[in-house]
Amino acid sequence: MKTLDYTCTHPGADHGKCFKMTRMDAFSADKWARHCLQAAVRGGAQVGADLAQAGLAGLAALGIEIFGFMEETALDKALDRLMHCVSLRPDPTNPALTRPVIAADFEEPETLGLVR
Repeated sequence: MKTLDYTCTHPGADHGKCFKMTRMDAFSADKWARHCLQAAVRGGAQVGADLAQAGLAGLAALGIEIFGFMEETALDKALDRLMHCVSLRPDPTNPALTRPVIAADFEEPETLGLVR
């Protein structure tokens, strides 16, 4: 699976923290996107039937605004699922060491937004 490291460079309490992001497999990403689109449609988004079933491509076509139509619980569930793809590299001298992120790993809201 494809991974990407992100080191927080903005000033603040999270400066220097390193996060490892792992790309979802195609089936999981498509399922996640379809669920997001369906939740947005239930929330009132005007999305054509073809786009609503298009999975990740459909979600990408609509952009981040689609999340504004989702009920809070559906949005929280979608964002929580994204965070399953993120782990923390707690020791910069040992990049092989990672662990799942927890809420306490984010001291700045900006960092959480960037990682998501």
